[in-house]
Amino acid sequence: MNSVLLTFTGFRDPFVRGLVGEEDQPGPILSLAAAVTFSRVILDAKAAIARIESIRRERFDARCGGPHDPLAHAGASRLARMLEDRRRERRQAAEKAATQLHRTIRRAVQAELRCLGYAREKTTGSGSNYYQRWDDAINDWSRVRIADHTVPETAERAHNVAHGGFSWSTCGVEIIIPDHDSPAAAVAELRELLGLAVSA
Repeated sequence: MNSVLLTFTGFRDPFVRGLVGEEDQPGPILSLAAAVTFSRVILDAKAAIARIESIRRERFDARCGGPHDPLAHAGASRLARMLEDRRRERRQAAEKAATQLHRTIRRAVQAELRCLGYAREKTTGSGSNYYQRWDDAINDWSRVRIADHTVPETAERAHNVAHGGFSWSTCGVEIIIPDHDSPAAAVAELRELLGLAVSA
């Protein structure tokens, strides 16, 4: 006569920790199989898997203070990554556009200075361009600095100014690129600071 064992695996299968010596002891299914001979054994593991997932969710909820849906959590993670990627792409696009605009403004100011007879004096490692032209009206050099930042005040510069040295804040003309939103605005400020007529 054929006998079939239809059961599901539990937390005590296939082995369970013994009470004495903490040695592994056969679980319910192995114990039954040792006592009775079955021609066929059918095990359903879905119930055990569902129970394990339920315990995991309960532990997660207890730790995080709220119910947890694995699918919702995975979807939220994907959404967060997508939003971060889009923010990064927008930030990179804005930085690229700003860099291109600043380059265009710098070229426009340089072209205007060349038209006014200024020659490039030097270019520093920080990217600042210095131009100069002899001005008979003041019997001195007229100097223009093009940069993306103002000249920081230092003790050395303050000392030089106090003893009659050159200062960009009082003697030269500075065109700070990020302060302008168009080449025309930068050129207009340059001509105004040089005391020239501004084109309409």
